[in-house]
Amino acid sequence: MGSGGSKPEEVVEEISAFTKEEEWRNDQGLQYTVIVVKGHEGSKASLMGRYINEGQTYNGMPIFVKRQDGKGYMYYSSTGKWNLAFKRSDLGENLGAIGSAEPAEKPFTGRDNGLIYKYADSKQKCFVEDKLITLEWE
Repeated sequence: MGSGGSKPEEVVEEISAFTKEEEWRNDQGLQYTVIVVKGHEGSKASLMGRYINEGQTYNGMPIFVKRQDGKGYMYYSSTGKWNLAFKRSDLGENLGAIGSAEPAEKPFTGRDNGLIYKYADSKQKCFVEDKLITLEWE
């Protein structure tokens, strides 16, 4: 190919990005822009709140940022699980104070997805399931 032409890998990447963008729409065709996380009342309660899709991605999925009542980041880890982290630097380390128990393409709980989340318990040094945690789009 001459200069300026697309490599086959670039074309595939563009198609994948478009497909994922389309998947991030609800049944009415509206794009998910705000996700509300609630239910945890323990040591990670400050991560509960409204997370906004600000147009950035990580591992090909949107990053949702919490700016109200403290900071938080919700992102798609390289293991395919959704994590909620206190610091943006945690993204590169696949760290999270709260994370989905199983891999999933969308972070939602409830009848649509059925994800369960776990939180890091520093006293027990393990992750503990918390079925009260819910993630829904607003």
